[in-house]
Amino acid sequence: MAGLVPLRSGAPKGKGHQVVAEGDDDAPPAARYAVQVGPYSSRHVANAARSRLAHRGYTAVLSGRALRIGSFSSRSRANRVAVRLRVTGYQPTIVALR
Repeated sequence: MAGLVPLRSGAPKGKGHQVVAEGDDDAPPAARYAVQVGPYSSRHVANAARSRLAHRGYTAVLSGRALRIGSFSSRSRANRVAVRLRVTGYQPTIVALR
């Protein structure tokens, strides 16, 4: 296997040593965005809001006491959904997903 360097099994795991995954090191990971509504006063209230959103055709995921809608490839796509939610009385924010 030409060009490959074997890993040492006893490599130190201190601060100065970092394991790098294969791939394009220069390219940042693809950012994803979601629309978040909440936080609500309790998970029970958040679940009630989730049910109302489902009746409007949205699939929301409970995250703590907040709801997240979608996984969008750009902030502008997430903003389109956020605008529709604002019109119906919600106060959405756009969050970056990790």
